[in-house]
Amino acid sequence: MLTDDTTFFLLAVIFIAILNAMIMSGIWLSYLTSRKPYLALACLAGGLEILRQFSDFGSGTYPNKLIFYSLSNILQFSSTLTLAIAMLAAFGSIAPRVKFFAIALSIGLFLSVFYEALIRPPSSPIETYLGAIPLLVASGFLVWRTLFTGQAITPSKLFFLTASGCMFTIRICLPAMPIDNLYLLLYYIEYVCFSMMLIAIILYEIEYSNRKVKILLESKDQSEQDLQFIVDNSFDIILVVDQEGLLRSWSKKAQDVFGYTREQAIGKIHLHGMFVDNFLERELGAVDEFHARMESIDGKSFMVDVRLKEVRHDGSNYSIFVLRLIEEPGIKALSA
Repeated sequence: MLTDDTTFFLLAVIFIAILNAMIMSGIWLSYLTSRKPYLALACLAGGLEILRQFSDFGSGTYPNKLIFYSLSNILQFSSTLTLAIAMLAAFGSIAPRVKFFAIALSIGLFLSVFYEALIRPPSSPIETYLGAIPLLVASGFLVWRTLFTGQAITPSKLFFLTASGCMFTIRICLPAMPIDNLYLLLYYIEYVCFSMMLIAIILYEIEYSNRKVKILLESKDQSEQDLQFIVDNSFDIILVVDQEGLLRSWSKKAQDVFGYTREQAIGKIHLHGMFVDNFLERELGAVDEFHARMESIDGKSFMVDVRLKEVRHDGSNYSIFVLRLIEEPGIKALSA
């Protein structure tokens, strides 16, 4: 029959396990979308941490069963190391020296567990610290990796740094503490710290997506600015009209010739109102060329050669008019 303390421990483990599973599902969905290997590694780390928590429960419920204690140590180290490798994979390839370092730590951990399980369990804080060296090194590496990744302090970096630093500090303190209520409280906080690091990975993915969208928008804005620069410096007058006949874009020369400001023209003027004769009565094709008389804001009329082309963009129809002034008496000054 379970005691009250054991029941509380079990409920805490189940709660944290459910929390980790929910966070892992979000990370896994991100992996299915992006196929980034580090996200799969982060999910694996979360799964190992869940198994470790239930091993902890078995170790606390049956303290004489060294199998639970050994398994808990192995899973705790494995989840930490896997998350550290995931963080490395998130920012590039893993160097061979890092792989060697991880293998060396793993061998050290297994030798420590083998010694404690088959020869003698730790009988003093010093022996406990010696056996925990691989775990503490892996935990410290997580803090180091977060601290020296990128120059800017982002929410995800701050979140991960806080959680990993707190977890590292707790793991340093626990071997020297007696098993009392404070010890158990810190142990539960250490569980939550791992969950917080998994949440930080989701935050990082959100930040990455936002940065990518921002770069695309900036690139689009720059492309539009470059296109407008080309249009503005064209020798011809260029007008872009939507399917309703409203002006949507025009060149700087069009502004000089017609006298309207951009604020007066774009989205407010119907093109047919700028023609003296109604060009809409003409039978125009998708590509056409004709002469017409147009009028500026001050009422002066002038002849232009009109080249028309209809295009379709983002589901909408547009007409591009390229106008060239015909130098007749009375319009030479206007075309200069």
